[in-house]
Amino acid sequence: MKDSVILGTMAPPSLASLAGDDAGIGRLRSSTCHGPPLDGAPVSAAVRVHGIIPPLDLARLPKATPALDFISIDSEHGATNSTLDDLYGSSSMNQRDPYRDVERADAYSKVGIINSYYLAYRDLPQIFSTYGVTGAALDFGCGTGRSTRFLREHGFSTVGVDIAEEMIVKAIEADPHGDYRTIDECDLGAFPNGSFDLVLSSMPFDSIPTKEEKVRTLREISRVLKHGGTKILIAASPEFYLHEWVSWSTKSFPENRIARSGDVVRVVIKDLGDDRVVEDYLWTDESYRETFAETPLRLVETRRPLAQPEDPYQCEWLNETAVAPFSIYVLKKAQ
Repeated sequence: MKDSVILGTMAPPSLASLAGDDAGIGRLRSSTCHGPPLDGAPVSAAVRVHGIIPPLDLARLPKATPALDFISIDSEHGATNSTLDDLYGSSSMNQRDPYRDVERADAYSKVGIINSYYLAYRDLPQIFSTYGVTGAALDFGCGTGRSTRFLREHGFSTVGVDIAEEMIVKAIEADPHGDYRTIDECDLGAFPNGSFDLVLSSMPFDSIPTKEEKVRTLREISRVLKHGGTKILIAASPEFYLHEWVSWSTKSFPENRIARSGDVVRVVIKDLGDDRVVEDYLWTDESYRETFAETPLRLVETRRPLAQPEDPYQCEWLNETAVAPFSIYVLKKAQ
């Protein structure tokens, strides 16, 4: 068995079996549950436990503790290995790519630039002005076209692309005269070198799991940018997955606290009226900077927008005034 996060119900005496050593890893003894013996199996020592025992302190876990397997421990039915689908619902849609789903696309198409999403877009006009960005824009990961229409409203001639055909269908329904196209992963082969002055990506990089894929995607984006062109990448901050927001909830996923770059993290989008779990991939600021260093793009500014009292748009903010849910990276391609 690999190092694991424990989820389940256990009799109170089993708490002693989870006392960790200095490394934060305990030993689960067969007396912990009524089931097959698990003598000697290394497990995470401080984890969320559903049932009789209250949630333990996740902060005790070292950052290096992997969360690769999920083990359901049940004092009545024994210990069994459980898949993520068992814990978070069957994958009637692809949890790793939840936007390739007709119901999700329909729900997403009805959400505007409101609530917490406002903070992802608020600073963009100022960024356009600061860096003199005008002309042709590519909206990479356009979803149902919300960000594409935003760019067009700010004077750009815009093309929206996405890998989810279901999203593109909704984008065209909402904006029949817009230019929306389905692509395969990071394939921008339909566009010649140097086609765009700006490429915007509003949160699709949260769904790209590895550094290699992120680098490959950014290199392809750089190819279609003009020399001196601008890339704006909006990503969920690591704190996004630890707090409650007007638009999202993470309280059901305490395992997010021990996630490292590349690990799966989970969230529910409250604005959609669709409470199925969305799985993203955590990527820290340090990891993004390392990723950018392997591309032709140079990082020139990072913003972490907070809700402000003087903002023209207001709602009943939760953590948005103190913690930034997004990181906005502004990158330039060399002249």
